[in-house]
Order: sequence, then C-alpha cells, then structure tokens
Amino acid sequence: MSVFKPPNWMDRLLVRLCPNDLLEEIQGDLHEAFVWRCKNLSVAYAKRKFLLEVLMVSKFYKPKMMKNSKLALLNNYLKTGLRFLWKTRKYAGINIIGLTVGITVCWMCFFYLYDEMTFDRFNKNRDRLYRVTQEVMIEGDLLKFDGGSYIMGEVFPANIPQIDGMSRFKSAYGIVKMNEENMFQYMHFADADIFRMLDFNILEGSYLDFGSPDNILISARMARTLNVGLEEITIHFRNQDKRFNIIGIYQDLPHNSTVRPKFILPFAYYATRAEKGRLKNWHDFNMNALIMLKDAADKGLVEAQMTALATADAEEGSGEKMTLQPYSQIHLDTTYRNGNGLRPTADLDILWIAGIVGLLCLLISAINYSNFSLGNYIVRSKEVAVRKVIGAHQQSVFSQFICESFLSTTIAAIVSLLLLLGILPFFAEFMNKGYLTFEDLFQPDLIIGGLSVLLVISLIAGLYPAIVLSGFKVNDALRGKEKIGKGSLLSRFYLTIQFGLAIFLIIGMLAATRQFDYLIDFDLGYEDENVVTLGVTNFDKGRLERFEAALSAIPGVQRFASNSGYNGTDFVYQENRYSTRHIVVSPEFVPTLGIEILQGRNFDPDLATDINNSVIVNETLVKMLGLPDPLGTVLPFSYGEFKNPTIIGVVKDFHFYSPKYEKMPLVMYQSPQYVIQNILVKLDASAGSDPLYHIEKAWREAYDPYPFEVTWLSDHNEAEMAVEERVKKIATTGSLIAVFLAALGLMSMVGTHVNQRMKEISIRKISGASPAHLYGQYARKFAVWIVGGFVLGCLPAYYYVSEWLADYPSRIELSWDFALIALGICTLVFVTTLVIQLTKVIRANPVVFLRDE
Repeated sequence: MSVFKPPNWMDRLLVRLCPNDLLEEIQGDLHEAFVWRCKNLSVAYAKRKFLLEVLMVSKFYKPKMMKNSKLALLNNYLKTGLRFLWKTRKYAGINIIGLTVGITVCWMCFFYLYDEMTFDRFNKNRDRLYRVTQEVMIEGDLLKFDGGSYIMGEVFPANIPQIDGMSRFKSAYGIVKMNEENMFQYMHFADADIFRMLDFNILEGSYLDFGSPDNILISARMARTLNVGLEEITIHFRNQDKRFNIIGIYQDLPHNSTVRPKFILPFAYYATRAEKGRLKNWHDFNMNALIMLKDAADKGLVEAQMTALATADAEEGSGEKMTLQPYSQIHLDTTYRNGNGLRPTADLDILWIAGIVGLLCLLISAINYSNFSLGNYIVRSKEVAVRKVIGAHQQSVFSQFICESFLSTTIAAIVSLLLLLGILPFFAEFMNKGYLTFEDLFQPDLIIGGLSVLLVISLIAGLYPAIVLSGFKVNDALRGKEKIGKGSLLSRFYLTIQFGLAIFLIIGMLAATRQFDYLIDFDLGYEDENVVTLGVTNFDKGRLERFEAALSAIPGVQRFASNSGYNGTDFVYQENRYSTRHIVVSPEFVPTLGIEILQGRNFDPDLATDINNSVIVNETLVKMLGLPDPLGTVLPFSYGEFKNPTIIGVVKDFHFYSPKYEKMPLVMYQSPQYVIQNILVKLDASAGSDPLYHIEKAWREAYDPYPFEVTWLSDHNEAEMAVEERVKKIATTGSLIAVFLAALGLMSMVGTHVNQRMKEISIRKISGASPAHLYGQYARKFAVWIVGGFVLGCLPAYYYVSEWLADYPSRIELSWDFALIALGICTLVFVTTLVIQLTKVIRANPVVFLRDE
C-alpha cells in the first residue's frame, strides 16, 4: 500500500512560515487534504494545491526581526496609516493628488536643472581643460570676448611647456550625398589633441594619422546614417569635391556636451583653403582654442605667457590680455557667446524660473498636506486619545504621524513616477531636450536627490500636524472639545504663505508674458514680412550674378539683396578706441528691408568710390563718436584692405540682433574682397507661393549641387525669441499649478473650520441665519488671510520682476495692474472654493448634528 506524503521541502516551508501555536492543526489539515487529492484526483494537482495553501499560510508569518520592539512599532504605524488612508480615501486622495502634482513638477524641474548643471562633467580631464578668451580695455570699459585664431594653435603649444595639449575648433558646412539627395552637414575642424583632451571613445580605426589633410573621423550615428565604414567619402566644399579617408569612427559624445561633432576634419586641410594672411593674424578670432594644462600647472603663468606671445607685435598699452576660461564652466557662463562649433550657453532665466517653480510648487503641496492633516483632526482625536490612555507617549504619537506623512509622500512619489512615464517625453521636447528619457531618471545622483526630496517633503508636510495632534489634552479630545482653529496662527500663516506664493508666481507670469509679447511685436527698425533668406556657402561671384539675374525676371519678386555676416572689430578715433559691428551689403540691402535713411544717401552701384571707399553708419555709431555732421567724415575704420572710408549716409537704428540686446554701432559697406553669406528676397504679398517655385528652380540652376533651403525672415526673428517663449510657458504653467495647489489648501482649511463648527452652523440655521449670512461670515474670516497673502507675495514679486526687467534694454513698464489681476484670480479661486465647501454644509439637515445634544 503506497503512502502519500507531500515533498519534504514543502513541509519544511510550512514549518518555517506557520506560527508554532497553529502548526499542528494546520499541518494535519493540509496533509489530510493532500492524501485525499492524491487518491481522488492526481499527485501533481495535490502537490500544486499543497504549495499554494502553504504560501497562503504566510499571512500568519512573523519574522524573527519583528521581535525588535521598534520594528514592530514601525510596522504598527504603517498598518495604522494605511487603514486610515483607506478610511478617509476621499480626503486622502485629494491630499495625495496635491503631493503628486508638487513632487512631479519638482522632479521635472530638478531633472532639467541636473542636465544643465552637469554639462561636460563626463570628461575625465575637465579640471585641466580651458578655452582661450580675451580681455581688452576700450573707452575705460573692460570687454571680455571668446574666440581664438589659427596662429594660436601653432605658437602656444610650441612655446609654453605647461600646455599638455591644444586643439583649435571651428565649424564649417559641407555637402554630403544622403539617399541620392545632397544635404548640408554641420562639420568641425580640430587638431589631433582633441581626441586626448575630451573623452572620445574610438570604436573603429584610430586618430593617429589625423594630421593628414586627407583623413577624417566621423561619429557612429553619422556612420549609420550614411551607411559607411572605414572607407573613402566625398564632401563638397564651395566649388570642389574633396575625397577623404574615414580613418576612425567614434562613439557620439553625450547630449549634455558643449562639443558634439558629427564630422571632424583636420586643420591641415583648413590651412590649404584659408587665406594665407588669416593664418598669421593673431586677431582673426574666427574659431575656438581649447587647451589642456599639465597637472599642477600655474594657470596665471600660462595666461601671462600667452599674452606676451599674442601681443609681441601689438601697440604698447593696447590693454589686451589672454585669459583661460574653465571648460566645465562654458555652458553656464553667459559672459561669452558660444559659437564656431560650441553649443549655446544655458539661458539663466530658464534655470532660475525652473528652480523657483519647482521649489514653490513643492512647498505649496507640503503646506497642503499639513492643512489636510489638520482637517482630519476630529476623526483622529479620539483615536490618539485612546492611544495615550493605554500608555502611548507623546513621542510615539508624534512618530505615528511622521510615518503617515512619509507613507503618503511615498505613495505620491510612486504615482508621480507613473505620471512622469507619460508626460516626460512632452516635457523634454518642450524644454528642447528631446534626448531625455524616463530611464535617465535613475542615475545615482538623481536617485539620491529624489530620495532626499522625499525625506524633506515628508518632514515639512508632517512636522506641524504631528506636533499639534500629539500635544492636545486627552480629556478634551474624548469629550469632543479639542479644536485647532481658534488659536492656530500657524495654520493661518500656512494659508497666507500659499496664496502669497501663488500671487508671486502669477505676477511673474503676467510680467514675463507681457514682456515677451512686447519683444515679439517690437519694431525692429526694418520690414521682415514677406522676406525670405537663403544661406550661401558657395562664394563664387559668377553663380551669384546668374542667380540674381534669374531673380530679376521672376514675377512676384519685388527686390533682392545680399549681405555677409555681422562681424566685429575696433578702431581708434581721436585717440580713443571704439568697438563696432560691421557688415558687407549690396546696394539693394537698405531698400529691400525698408531701413530708413536719416541723412545722406544709399549706395550707388554706378559709383566706384561707393564700392571701395564709402560707408553707411547707424545712429548709435554717430552718437558714440559725437559727430555733429557725420556726412563726409573720414572714418578710421579698417578691415583687411578696406580702410579709412567716408560716411555717405546715416540710417535709423535697427535691431540686427534680437531686441533683447542693446543697440550696437554698425558700419555697412561694399567690398568685393569679402564673401556674401545671405541672399534676401522681398516678395509681393499677393503673389502666394508661386514665386518660391521659380526661385527654387533658379537656385538649382545657379547653385547645383547645393540644396535649396529657404527661411522666412519673420520666422527667423520669432525663432530668436524661442527661449523667451519657453520662459513664458514655464511661468504660465507654474502659476496655474500654484493656483490649483493654493485652491486645494484653501479647501482643506475651510473644511477644517467647517467640520469643527457643524453644530454652531446648525444652530445658526435653526435660529434663522440665511445662507448669504453664513457665506459672508466665512468670507470675511478667510479674506483677511488672502489679503495677507497678497501683500506677502506682491512686494517681493515687484522687486524681483523689476530687477529682471532691468536686464532688457527694450522693456515694458511695470504697472500695478499685474497685482490687481493676480488678486482677481486668487479672489475668484477663493470665492469658488468657499462656496463649494459651504454649500454642502448649508444644505445638510441640522438635526443630524444636533440630535445628541
């Protein structure tokens, strides 16, 4: 006769999980059931069922560590907290929603700030990396600017022994054939040391032969896009095709890197196509110069040596000085404008606003938790009183509420993570950081930061309720007489802070919105409507002439002009040194953009002197030089072979950069020596899109194989305000969230006071008090706090907004209507919340609350 027994390991598991006082009874029942199933069903089924029932016994399991009284007490706190959350799930849900919103906003802002603050931190040599910058004294002002010259890369490493490596870095455009189409590609020139200085991971090949003008390296992503390996590739520069050998493929640098090239070309090739005079010019700042110093090198000594080398042939007392900017500070240092291959610097306005919005929303949500906890005070008072009667100390009651705060915050954090999973892609795209993913949140620094936020918010949210709820008198609580409303100044102060923060953010949002709308609609001083721009990278004058001839025959084309980029230089006038911007233009540039001529005339294409010896200047330059009668003045301006021109006209100031910058002095001139980079075409507004078809056809005939890429000038100017547009949206979103959280806080506070005065309200109703009277009574009570919040938020908001606006040369007037609008919004929220809360109470039957009296 066979004997049916469960497997030994299952029996041992049962002994392990089941308490001793229940083991004999439960084990006997399970064995009997096992034998019956084996006889009547199957052995396999009996084993599966036995294991399942053993696992179900785990609910009686008491780990040995629970013998530790503190752990057992903690377990009790958590169980009690979960039960109370479920019992009051309506209020708890609202509470957790508030915490979730605050934590989500804070985490998103923290995530964004972390990415910005950790730019270039991945480079192991970051403490030894620098960028060459300059300082010069002009008109008593110390000017700082970035940029290096070609000759620096030849002279500095050879003469300064403390330099461990140096690489020039310059952007360029080339044409590469992709999928049978010619595409512009952003490329970079560099020196071989760049691969030692920065953390390049060479996946295939090597950079050892990079010094040859025929060898290049490309990124792994570009190699996949082009479907190429270590082979030859053709790149079109200007008027010629150049065959290069791909000698290495490197892993793409991280997204938060100031340098992130796709193609790296050697400066040995750049030297073959650049003007020879520019290669020896110390002041031809058209690239970046990156330096890596040796360990323990004296930075000040290196700067002095660089200055001595760069100014050896300069005039005595020129005031020029070479300086070194730490490479890890480039992204956050707005003193300099990045260019020539370096990504733009961070916008500090966005960083500050993101930090403020995240911090204030988190603080408001923590205050909301405190108010909601106090709103549930009556429900908990007798429970806590009983705990004290049976021996609980005030400290244990305090710990109970701190644990509940941590539990609620943890639940909110989990919900927040789920919420981030859905909205993070939209947030990343909105903040122009589409590369950020949900997985990026789980970096060690971010995990530590998130846990720290979780701990801090638990303490902030739970500290005040824990102190209040653990400190009342037992007798009053059991008799139902313990209340928190009358003497609780801190709870009123909490509500005042909430509305103060909301007022602060609303005023900031209104000011940012109006300022940026003002800048977007600002009169730039020229007409940008119906004007398209075409970038020119082939500087063949024959191609330009053929294209312009074709443009003149296209119906719907009113005017067209061409120009170079805006460059900078300085000159000496009457023993004073001045700095100015300058641009090469065609004679049609001024009329095409509708720029107003205040004095003199425009360029005449039939006058040879206008081409070689005449300039048009703007108002700012005339005022800077103090010229009472500028026409006919010989300007000691020189750039290359163009020297000492005569002023033939003065134009009204126009913003050739964004209106968020100061107006700058400008010199416009014609010179066949310098290249044209843009073509401007003014279209007839009624012509529709038909002219663009003919313009593209003319372009392809004149500039093949260069792809046709057209940009509307008005769209370009709007793109210049993209950062401001993001600031406006962040401020608006933050303000709306703050108002929402403030409404939740008001709801909790009103609920607290109403719940403690249900009998009083019932008696007033029985005595004949009208709903309007009850509404008015509570409105007056809470209105005092709202006014306090208005004052608390309004004054610092106006101070900081005024400081912020002072950075804009073109700005709005800060008026008091911002404060009135903010007050109106908060008043509307206040009245709506108050009516919703009181209406439920006023409609209730007073007998329900008075039947026990």
